[in-house]
Amino acid sequence: MALLAGRGVGLEVGTARVPIVPQAITFDLNASDGAAERAGSFYWDLGWRAAAMAVSSHPSTPVEIGSVGGGMGATTADLKGGLGTASMTVAGGETVAALAVVNAIGSVLAAADDPNFLAGGVERGAEFGGLGALAGSTGVAPLRTKLGAPPSTTIACIATDATLTKSEAKRLAIMASAGLARAVNPVFAPMDGDTIFTVATCRAERDDAPSALMSLGAAAADCLTRAIARGVFAAGRPSETYRGPPTWQERFADSNGVDRETP
Repeated sequence: MALLAGRGVGLEVGTARVPIVPQAITFDLNASDGAAERAGSFYWDLGWRAAAMAVSSHPSTPVEIGSVGGGMGATTADLKGGLGTASMTVAGGETVAALAVVNAIGSVLAAADDPNFLAGGVERGAEFGGLGALAGSTGVAPLRTKLGAPPSTTIACIATDATLTKSEAKRLAIMASAGLARAVNPVFAPMDGDTIFTVATCRAERDDAPSALMSLGAAAADCLTRAIARGVFAAGRPSETYRGPPTWQERFADSNGVDRETP
């Protein structure tokens, strides 16, 4: 809000500018010694840097994933969480993308001791290990949670260049929630704050037919599923003081012949 106000962006109220900024939070202060003590300035600086990059970066600038930004201290039931992204272009030519901060109370794995992600069925290439779906899996993982931990949250943003009304943007977020359910188990639990935002630049024309919005929603769900798995797959230890669960790379990479450099 401070950065946008300084740039003259926001609702004009007398001589002041008041940016309207929706927000949601993840709680990650227990994943690192001293995090709570330094949270005030540390997270404020992270937010400022993220906003500055968002308003100044070229659209083609790669987005870092893993233990960066909002994914730095994120964890799941049995693995280090992280920040992930994924995108695709639908038949009508519009682009849909997802960005997720994965700090889930549940697990992203199809089974407790296997490296396969719940999201394996929608993986493109080897973006999170190339292991695909777990053979014989029903798609429903045994329940594993980090109970006893503070409230947990997976926060996501779905972005598209399609032209959407506010109600259509809400529908896109609703459809995208299926992608969250395909990537994490459980989701929307009593201890969760799982939230999905949708933004549309309206730079691309879209067919008004309901099937066109349906296509965007299906793509949004797939992108969110992939983004969650990518964020966990790419996560590394954010600092020497990190004391959460192991990263996917630490548990599975070497024993499964996975290239640690896979983006």
